[in-house]
Amino acid sequence: MASIRNSGIGATPFQQLLGHQPQLLEKWNELEVFFTSSRTFSTRLKEEVRRTLAVENGCQYCMAKGKPSNHIEDLKIQLAVKTALLSVKEIHLSDENMAQLRHLFTDAEISELLAFICFISASQRYGALLHLEPNCSITAYDNHNLPSKENQSNSYCKIEVFIPESHLATLQKSLQNVDAGHIGNYDSCLSYSEVTGCWRPLSGSAPYIGNENIISSERELKVEFICLHENVDVTIEAIKRVHPYEVPVINVLPLYRTSY
Repeated sequence: MASIRNSGIGATPFQQLLGHQPQLLEKWNELEVFFTSSRTFSTRLKEEVRRTLAVENGCQYCMAKGKPSNHIEDLKIQLAVKTALLSVKEIHLSDENMAQLRHLFTDAEISELLAFICFISASQRYGALLHLEPNCSITAYDNHNLPSKENQSNSYCKIEVFIPESHLATLQKSLQNVDAGHIGNYDSCLSYSEVTGCWRPLSGSAPYIGNENIISSERELKVEFICLHENVDVTIEAIKRVHPYEVPVINVLPLYRTSY
């Protein structure tokens, strides 16, 4: 149990602690969205940095999402992880450390990498200081923050995933394993529709479909289902485990009201 009560504002236990100051939560989320959606670094680089820092910062909530890799071959990821470790132990980066960074990264990339490291550390230290643990639950929204309870769906959100049709059955099984799409006496509830997705792989990407610097236009499925707020993180991890794309599009949407 966290050291302070949940605010009732936010979709995750971490957000509900910050939600005591809604404007702070809003700005914090905006910064998180920037780092998550930024294409400067690969998803794996950012995840290895996050997992490494979780251990160093003592955040049980973050450590539960996965351990750092024991063996990393990519030189940029190696250096990013090393820099993350130094950020916890040192006040300043030495000239030698900076020279190593400049060998593999531009000044703009170094600036963003260090900002990302500091942001992740700040988030994890905040969670650690307030004893945020993996089993912490969330609280329903307070009445003064949203419309009356009759017009809310406090427990659920909707998740949208865009995925090739070939992977639909695998996704369904993965969602079933974490009980996503469970409504009353029915589970595995979802809907899907055919859409056309467009993207352009940039330098350094590893696309499942498409070629570097060429816009791809491909048929895929938009899959929609509901999920308990408290299960959002594990559901997203379940999606990522079976999704073929390097950067899956996963949208989590709040629901004020449902029909059941």
